Amino acid sequence: MNVGYTAGEGFNHGYMYDGQTFTRIVVPDAQDYTAAQSINNKGEIAGYYLDLDWTTRGFLLRKGQFFEFFVPESLATVIDTITDQGAL
Repeated sequence: MNVGYTAGEGFNHGYMYDGQTFTRIVVPDAQDYTAAQSINNKGEIAGYYLDLDWTTRGFLLRKGQFFEFFVPESLATVIDTITDQGAL
C-alpha cells in the first residue's frame, strides 16, 4: 500500500492506494488540507493536517481512529514516518 496527497483548487486530501483503489483520507474538522506521509505494514497511517485555526498538526490513523499530535509552543507539528512497530 502507498499513501500521499493530492492538490486541488483550495484543498489537499490524503489518500491510500492499495494497487487498485484510492481511498481518501481526511482528518475530521481539518481545514481542507490533509497530507498522508507514511504507512506501515499494519496499515497505520501518519501525516499532518491544518486544524480549524490553520495550525499544522500531526496525525496518526490507527484502526479507523485519528489521533492528533502537536508540540506545544511550536509553529507546526509534522509526522513524516511511522515504523512497523508504530513509532512516529
